[in-house]
Amino acid sequence: MNYLWSAIFGLAIILAFVAIRRLDVGQPWITYRPPGDLIHRRVPWTRYAVFRLAPPTTAFVLLAALLSEYWPDSPRLLCLLLCAVTSLLPRDFRQIIARSVELRQKLAHAVISFVVLALAVAVWAISLLINMSTLAPNISGLIDNAWAALVILVLAAGFWSLASSRRDEAPAQAVITNEIQKCCDKFAKKFDATLGHLSRHQGVSQLLLLSIAIYEDMNRPKWLRYIENLIVRIPGVELSVGICQVKSRQPLTDSESLQVAGKRYLVNTQSYDFELPSVVAVAATLTGYNDDPLFVDRVYEILEVVFEHRSQNCA
Repeated sequence: MNYLWSAIFGLAIILAFVAIRRLDVGQPWITYRPPGDLIHRRVPWTRYAVFRLAPPTTAFVLLAALLSEYWPDSPRLLCLLLCAVTSLLPRDFRQIIARSVELRQKLAHAVISFVVLALAVAVWAISLLINMSTLAPNISGLIDNAWAALVILVLAAGFWSLASSRRDEAPAQAVITNEIQKCCDKFAKKFDATLGHLSRHQGVSQLLLLSIAIYEDMNRPKWLRYIENLIVRIPGVELSVGICQVKSRQPLTDSESLQVAGKRYLVNTQSYDFELPSVVAVAATLTGYNDDPLFVDRVYEILEVVFEHRSQNCA
């Protein structure tokens, strides 16, 4: 019976995951966020962690409480791990073994799986130190308690919608522009030699390359790029690395990443530095680098700021 409850709680985690996922009708969890969100650290990593870990943590605690109260002699750790594995099978384990899933996504699901399993072990260790049986519900009254749970779910849905609407309020455009200009000046100075060489010898648009680097840096901070450069050292592994996130089978510094991106995708675009191109022209240029229209829009938003900023400085 205790194993059955473990599997039931594992399925409950999946249902909670789906329910919470559908409550958020805003932007997808993994998307090309607006520069304003990224500047103000509104990237949903913390939110995503809570989203993925809150349901299993709650389920593990309640399962440990049930086991402590009704089956004190049961193998508690085994039951908690069974619950964790049941919750991970339909989504994370399946993504890890799927051939069509990129290596980066496989690694993300592997990390999530490890954390969930570690949570199960942590709850088991805590249950040995404190008495969790006081949290166990009366099994005979679970049906009556289901109505209370339904009310709580409705209230939670309302709170989630309210929090989502407040979360999506955009910061002032002046603040966004100021931060982009700071990044532009910093990267222009840091990569001056690389940008100048690409412009002179390959006809690469410095402003468009800077815009790409600024946006990719917002999405993939330096510490994350460092980890990617470690992973790509594994034989046969190909990842997007460096500040421009270009495909490679070997580690790339940020400067090398700029060189690869410029030579692969931005040759003969130097005219963009003197006359702001249309978004259609930028989309055509980025074909092969990243065809996602949302990515193009975000880069173009930065390009407009960078172009105006450099024009004012050169005036």
